[in-house]
This record gives sequence, C-alpha cells and structure tokens, in this order.
Amino acid sequence: MRTVMTWVSGASAVLIAVQAGAGEVASRTGTITAVPVSAHAVEVRVQSVHGWHCVGLFAKPAQEGEAVQFPLTCSDKVEARALMSVEDGRAALVFRRKDGNKGSAALTLD
Repeated sequence: MRTVMTWVSGASAVLIAVQAGAGEVASRTGTITAVPVSAHAVEVRVQSVHGWHCVGLFAKPAQEGEAVQFPLTCSDKVEARALMSVEDGRAALVFRRKDGNKGSAALTLD
C-alpha cells in the first residue's frame, strides 16, 4: 500500500509518501490513525509529536463516498474539525485546528 500524507504546521508544509499499516499514516510531525469501531463508524485519531492529540468519530453516511464533517476533541482543548469520506475501503481525511495546525491523509481501511 502506498499512502500519502500532508501535514501543515504553522507556515511550513510537509508532504511525505510513506509505507504504513492499513489505517495509519505517519510523518515527521505526527500520526493519523483511522480504526473501524463498528459497521457504521470509524474512530479517527490525530497525534502530534508536540504532545497533543485529537480524537473524533466518523459516522458513515447513507451514501458511500459522501464526505462527513465531524468535531475532534483535542487533549489541549484547541477546537478542531475533520472532513472524511470512505469508499471501497479507501479513506480521504482532512483536519484543521483553530491554532493553525492542519493536515490530510489518504489511507486504506481493512
């Protein structure tokens, strides 16, 4: 599997292509993990090397492939939101925090 992740922190962007396990993308600045928790939901976790992490629950829409926006609860109380779509076991995710940190990932869910 080839996975691509973009992570923007402040004014500098990092675009990295890495080999990763299904549902996980890693870079120099953090990790994004997406784990199916039921037939209708995926738990998303964004972990930064700076110590904070955010967690949210993606509820699968009635129409596969539709993008769903959902809140992320962050350990440092910074507000965050994510937008994700899943189709045929592939997920596309973008997130943004109020402090300017943002990123995106394309990954495979088993």
